[in-house]
Amino acid sequence: MAQREDILREKTYKGDAETVYQRVYYTITEPRTGPASSADDHMRRHRMSVAVARLFERLHEKGVISSEDLDDILFEVVM
Repeated sequence: MAQREDILREKTYKGDAETVYQRVYYTITEPRTGPASSADDHMRRHRMSVAVARLFERLHEKGVISSEDLDDILFEVVM
């Protein structure tokens, strides 16, 4: 079984991307193998959802955004 660091290097551009922004963006948007398919599109949507949800969860837990801020952001998303 591959170790965590090996998986991170292989699948999340760890060490390849110059910035955090690039690393996250490439991990979410670029398949590492072959041409894109509908399954790749589904996986990218899933990865994007997980990344955004975890980000907001951490920001909320650390008090960076309030519950009211979160409500405002999510309201904008659905409108």
